[in-house]
Amino acid sequence: MADIDRLCSKYIVWSMIIVVLLTVAAFLVEKTGLASALMYPVAVSAVFSIVVESADALVWRRVAKKSPDSLTTFYTAVSGFRMLLELAKMFVCYIIV
Repeated sequence: MADIDRLCSKYIVWSMIIVVLLTVAAFLVEKTGLASALMYPVAVSAVFSIVVESADALVWRRVAKKSPDSLTTFYTAVSGFRMLLELAKMFVCYIIV
């Protein structure tokens, strides 16, 4: 059980590090003038990614502890759920803009 908790914590930390590094890289690209108007889309995507990845990791930890036999179903469901959340986010952004 402690191994599952450790893996969950490492996944959350590394996903946050990767999102932050990619966000900083996008902001640097914008500041150098290679692209424009990246600040808001990148910020929305960064927040979305951090929230979704953290939620995925926490749900994975619960599923891995309670019923490890259903992890394959979990991976498939998470993939579909991410796509639906992304479509909802794009729809909300479309309405706001």
